Amino acid sequence: MPEEEELISVVIPCYERRGIVARAVASALAQRGVQTQIILCDDGSTDGTWEDWEHDSRVLYLRLPHRGACAARNAGIDAALGKWIAFLDSDDTWQSTKLRDQLALIRATGADAVCSSFHRHDGEDVTLAPSAERISGTIEPKDLLTGNLVSTQTILGRTDLIRQVRFDESLSRFQDWDFAMRLARAGQLWYDAAPTADVYLQRDSISRRPELGLKSLPVIYERSAGLYRSSLRGTLAWQDHVYMLTSGCEEDGHALYRMSFDPARPLKDRVRVRLHAAALRIRHRAVYHWREATKRRRCR
Repeated sequence: MPEEEELISVVIPCYERRGIVARAVASALAQRGVQTQIILCDDGSTDGTWEDWEHDSRVLYLRLPHRGACAARNAGIDAALGKWIAFLDSDDTWQSTKLRDQLALIRATGADAVCSSFHRHDGEDVTLAPSAERISGTIEPKDLLTGNLVSTQTILGRTDLIRQVRFDESLSRFQDWDFAMRLARAGQLWYDAAPTADVYLQRDSISRRPELGLKSLPVIYERSAGLYRSSLRGTLAWQDHVYMLTSGCEEDGHALYRMSFDPARPLKDRVRVRLHAAALRIRHRAVYHWREATKRRRCR
């Protein structure tokens, strides 16, 4: 076994991905210039994934009950032997020097964890995310108020820090955003503008289900409430998140209102969500009237 200092544990959660997970594993095994421990965390797949990996000596295969990707990642975190942990989803890949380059970057900057940009593949469309305007440097928690800049697949960090932060298994969406915000608060998180991963959106991706985001947004807000309340930028950022999600739902803002009456939530949370929903309605009207006024001017 390599010395702990040199070993990087790679956590790969998978669920019903027998046909494509081999690509991700091969990408992790092909990393140059580093020693790796590949941990394949099978989240209760029923497609025969275990038949391919249960006896493969190149990976540590964990066959788990079906509890979601966050629970699978946490199981991998617990099984990690290295000083460093990296994450890779079952349908994504890395550049061959991703881990080597990021480890060198951590040592050069003194950061506790590093992340990077990536190429997002949505069918035939390929885009760079975050945008090329984002430059390398430390990510502060306030930098994440307007949205997540951190893809889990690009993270490399100290095992002890990642074990401290862990993934919230109760969230139905935005788990990576929540993890990134808490990671940035717990240690120094460095962003590298050079892309290191290729992320492939699948048809069953939760990013295509905005209704799941509505359930997670209040948790995200509460954990960073001080930052959101402390500036106009934070307040507008919160309203923008709700606007984008409700715009993608059939019932628009009504889902948010129903959430505000949920008796299982503390009263202060319900009141806060209701106030934000009211502010959102005002913004909706303002945008509507602005668009109508613009149309009238163009028709003159």
